[in-house]
Order: sequence, then structure tokens, then C-alpha cells
Amino acid sequence: MLKSLRLLNFQSHKDSSLDFVDGVNIIVGNSDSGKTAIIRALRKLFFNRPLGDAMCSTWGGKTEIELFTDNAHIVYKKDKENEYVLGDTHFKAFSTDVPKEITDVLRIGDVNIQGQLDAPYLLSLSAGDVASHFNKVANLDKIDSSTQKVNSAIRELTADIKYKEAQDVKLTEDLKAFDYLPQFEKEVEELEELEKKSKELDASFTKLYQWTASYYEVKDRIEYFQKTLSFEKPVNDILKLIDERAEKDAEVVKLDRIVSQLRIVQNKIAEQSKLISLETPVLELLQLMEERKMLVERHAVLSTLLSQIKGIQVRIINGNAFILNKTKEFEKEMGSVCILCGQKLN
Repeated sequence: MLKSLRLLNFQSHKDSSLDFVDGVNIIVGNSDSGKTAIIRALRKLFFNRPLGDAMCSTWGGKTEIELFTDNAHIVYKKDKENEYVLGDTHFKAFSTDVPKEITDVLRIGDVNIQGQLDAPYLLSLSAGDVASHFNKVANLDKIDSSTQKVNSAIRELTADIKYKEAQDVKLTEDLKAFDYLPQFEKEVEELEELEKKSKELDASFTKLYQWTASYYEVKDRIEYFQKTLSFEKPVNDILKLIDERAEKDAEVVKLDRIVSQLRIVQNKIAEQSKLISLETPVLELLQLMEERKMLVERHAVLSTLLSQIKGIQVRIINGNAFILNKTKEFEKEMGSVCILCGQKLN
């Protein structure tokens, strides 16, 4: 029994959900509202038909058909590839047929789905067509076809048995012409035994030949290595000379490095000698600069003292002038006054 259906990005359905009830379910809606798309979605889920991308929405996105039944949860997905999901099991790469596990759970065939333009169910059929239809529903047609196949197979086997019996009689007569075969078989066995021994001898000869070839090969290698060993002492002497040459070359490299370092040190000593020859004039110049600096400092001090002395002189002159003015004013104010008693004189 179907319980619920959900369509995601399927033709005109962006995300639609339907809950079914027991018995007859009626889907009502305006034209082009997506009623037929629901039947198409069920056909796509049940039979994986039609093939292609015609069922996908025009706005794109992953297309899903999700169905809940009494005992199963089935999802059909189409994105980059087709996929069926039964519970937690995923089915991919199933070609154009629905996976057997899905069909076993659904148990739905063409007889369970009627199209929008199909004739009324069974009402427009003849009595024979209705009987044939119910035979198909009850699988009676398969029983009839199986019975016909069994009877045909029995007839074929019966004819084959009769043919085999006749052929057996003929072969029995023909077999009498081969009574000499036991003796012939014994002779063949003796020949096979001789052939076996011959093969063993051939194998032994082959091994002997291989061993002989290996012996001469080893002998040639020994002679070659003996000649090579005669060169061992000269080669060792040459290797020793090469090692000595390498040691001498290393010593030469070390000497070259030491000579180079000595030259660098000599150049540095020459540069230092030049600097040392300039030490006395530089010291005298530095001493003169110190003396000049002291003279400049003393000149600055003397200039400051001279400026201060000039300021004091100006102040003294200004003070004398002030005292002189005050004296004149005092004399003018006091007139003739006795210096001793302070009395004004007539």
C-alpha cells in the first residue's frame, strides 16, 4: 500500500508532497497544474520509464522521487547519474532496468497503472480479453505456456530415445568388427611404455648435454679469470700509484690554498704598513685639531667675558650718569645747607 510521495524538481513540481489514504485517492487540480506529472513520477519510479532528462525541471537541480509504502522507503535520484535507494542500500549502474530488489519490494506491473487516455479498466474489453487478463494476473498463462513447453520437451525426448535405441543396436553390430582391440590395446600399452622409456632417455641425454655445455662454459670462464688474475699485480700497482697521485694532488691543493692565504695576509700587512706610516701625521693633525678646538673654546669664553665686561662698563657708565643726575637734583633741592648741621644758609 502506498503511503506518501514526494517530488523534488520533477517537471513542474519544485517540492511537492502527497499523503495517500486506504482505498481510492483522487487528485484534483486545474489543467497544467502537475496532476499527470504525479502519474509519470510513479511510472518513472516503478519502471524507470521514460528514459532521458525530459522529467527534470526546467530550472535545474537534482531530481528526486521519494515513496513510502507499508514496508519500504524507496528513492529515485537523478543528478549526474541515476540512482535507486532502498532503505540504506544504494543501487547504481543498473542500465535501463529497475534493480530486482526494488521490483521485488514494489510488486507492481503495467496492470497496476492506467494512463490518462487509456480506456476504462476492463469495461471496453471482450469476455475473452478479460479472461486472458485475469489469467495473466493469476499467472495462469505462465502455467499453460509451461505445460506446453513440458509436453513439447517430452515428445522431443521420446523421439530422441527411440533414435538412440536404434543407434545403439547399430553400434553394437559395428562393435563386433573391433574384437581385435584388446590385443591391440595391449600392444599400444607396450609401445607407450617404450615411448616413456625413450622420453626418459632423451631427458637424461638432454641433461647430460646441458651439463657438458655448462662444464665447458665454466672451464672457459676459469681460463679467462686466470688470465685476468695475471694482471692483478700490475693493476694493484697502478691503483696504488693512482692513490698516491690523489694524495699528492690533495697536498698540492692544500699548498695552493696556503699560498693564497699567505698572499692575502701579505696584502693586508702592506695595507696596514701604509696605515702605520700615516699614523704620525694623523696624530699631529689630531693634536692640532684638539688645540684648535681648545682655542675656539677659549675664544668663545673670552668673547663671552668681553661681552660681559662691556655690559658691566655700560652699566657703570649708566650708574655714574644716574648718580650725577641724582646729585644735581639733590643739590638743587637742598640749596645752601650746612653740611655739618644741615641748616639752610642765607
